[in-house]
Amino acid sequence: MKTIIKIFSFIFSTLLPTCVTILNLISLIQKQATGKQTLYYESLSSFFNLSSTQTQILLFILFLLFLAWSIKSIAKLNKKRLDKKQYEYSFYGFVSPRRPDRTGEIDFHGFVWSYDLYADYNGRDFEVEVSSSPLCTECKSEMIETRTFFGRFKSQCPACRRTVKGSRSNYTLSKIVSQKATREIKKKERA
Repeated sequence: MKTIIKIFSFIFSTLLPTCVTILNLISLIQKQATGKQTLYYESLSSFFNLSSTQTQILLFILFLLFLAWSIKSIAKLNKKRLDKKQYEYSFYGFVSPRRPDRTGEIDFHGFVWSYDLYADYNGRDFEVEVSSSPLCTECKSEMIETRTFFGRFKSQCPACRRTVKGSRSNYTLSKIVSQKATREIKKKERA
């Protein structure tokens, strides 16, 4: 909502006065050329030597272009806002030569997440590794992630066509699931 308010304030504080200034300039040029002041609408039609129907069509096309530009700007700002909320990808990692001590699944955010638990030699410390691609809750197929026009994340199952939309990427959700799995395992260890 704050983004939309910022966009409208930008439109009314910057773009609208600019358009009015341009129309005033056209009207002023028309006044100097003919010696009489006319309205914006009449000024446009006489300046470009257009009929009233052609002027209406031109104004309608300009309005549609402005509307398309506004929607594209809103989508771009929303995508940037959502990207700031995501975990950054880490390009480093390790390959464990040993097998996981325990594996499991967690249901979270409409997905099934599989995880591997690697315990330390003394058994007190452990690390939870969650797969970065979730599974469908209905058919257990791997979900494919795409972005919508307004920047949201959409995961779709290729087998059953089930879709889940959200404001977090699968990578961000996998990090959250990793933290959740770690908390749950620590609770079980203490009990």
